Order: sequence, then C-alpha cells, then structure tokens
Amino acid sequence: MGRIRTIKPEFTTNEELSALLADTHLFAAGLLCYADDYGYFNANPGLVKAAVFPLRESSVSIQDMLNQLAKIGYLRLGETADGKKWGHVVKFETHQRVNRPTPSKIKCLEIMWIDSYTTHALFTEPSLPERKGKEVGTEPKKRSDEPSLPGWLPVDSWNSFVEMRKKIKKPMTDRAKELAIKKLEEFHNQRYDVQLIIDEAVMKNWQGFYLPKDDHGQPIKPKSPEYEIVEVSPDIWWAGNKTNGAH
Repeated sequence: MGRIRTIKPEFTTNEELSALLADTHLFAAGLLCYADDYGYFNANPGLVKAAVFPLRESSVSIQDMLNQLAKIGYLRLGETADGKKWGHVVKFETHQRVNRPTPSKIKCLEIMWIDSYTTHALFTEPSLPERKGKEVGTEPKKRSDEPSLPGWLPVDSWNSFVEMRKKIKKPMTDRAKELAIKKLEEFHNQRYDVQLIIDEAVMKNWQGFYLPKDDHGQPIKPKSPEYEIVEVSPDIWWAGNKTNGAH
C-alpha cells in the first residue's frame, strides 16, 4: 500500500536526479511512497514495479533504475543471507516528516549493503534462458562464480550448513553464500569459534548465523589469544639479557 509523502522543490532541481532519464526521476519519487516510514523497502524488482509503476512501461528496467539511483547515492541496495534484496532511501528521514511512524520491519535485518560503485555488477536482473547449443551453434556457458572457501572456514561444517538449507527448501544462491561467509569472517576476526556457530545453525535449522549462547542465554565470549607477539629491538633485548646475568 502506498503512503503519502512530501516532495520538496529541491527534488525537481537536483542536478544528479535531473541528469537521469525522466522515467528514473519519476521512479525516485514513487519510491518515497513505496518505502516504509524509515525509508526502507523490499527491492525485489517485481514488487517494486507493482507498487511504483503498475501501469507504466518504462524505457529502462526497474533494476537498472534502482542501480542508477544507487550510483548517485539517492539510495543504497543490499542483501540478506537468504538472498533477498532490500533498499533504503539514504536521506529519507532528513527530508520526510512522518507523524507517528510505524516501526520498520526491515531496518532491524542483518543486511549487507553494497557499495554504490559495485551495485551494477552485483544487482542485475536475471537474463533470459539461453538457447540450446545446437540452435545457436555453441554450447551454453556454465556459471563458475561459486565463492571460494577461506582457509579458516571448517569445510565439513560449512557443507553441512549448505545441505541443511537445501533440506529445509531454502537453498542458498552464490550471492547468499558469499554474504554468509563474510558474516562468519566477522565472527572469526573477533575470535569466536566459527565451527560452533555453524554447527548450532545446522542443529537448529537456522537460515543465518548467530553468536552462541551459554545455558543462561548469555552470549559466549570469544576465545582469548593464546599468545602475543611483541617486537623488541636488538639493543633492548641484549640489555635485558645482561641485566639477567646472560653472557
């Protein structure tokens, strides 16, 4: 359901928006009505079109318009670990005054926001199915963008998680795998036991990863470093040895 929003005079004189196609400029205004009271929205192109351009066929695809608006910083695009796409009008709360705003159900999600310069490469609409090789003279190309696994990631546990997602009928896209690995990398860098986190997700059929908790429901603390490397200059080292009686 659309929402009533305010369009300020600056919207039509904004140089970056005005440099885009007229359809995209109008589309940007429509997104304000589609977004929730904090500027967040489901960025599935089909849902966006149904809400913003239900009766209009634009010269540019919905996804391309989203990408263009992200490139100029009007909005940002991101994904959750399950592969769903989300958007956020960056300065929504600055320009909109919503009386008694409804809490956003999207704002609290763990969304991996994509840098505006790489948005176009990561957010593209699905291409049409390729013809069979005998029809075009060549065999269709196979995708080879399966994310590589870092050395710190326990492979057996990771494979169990991927298999679990298939069993609960929530298979992971390559992009979802990439985002999930980045999430695990954050835990790894904070010295949490990544294998414990993955195994708990598999055991409880979770679609994402969360910090493990103890029997009292409190998050388990990360592992303490086993040792610390301290750089000491040769002069200080020799001085210390002489003081201790070393020859």
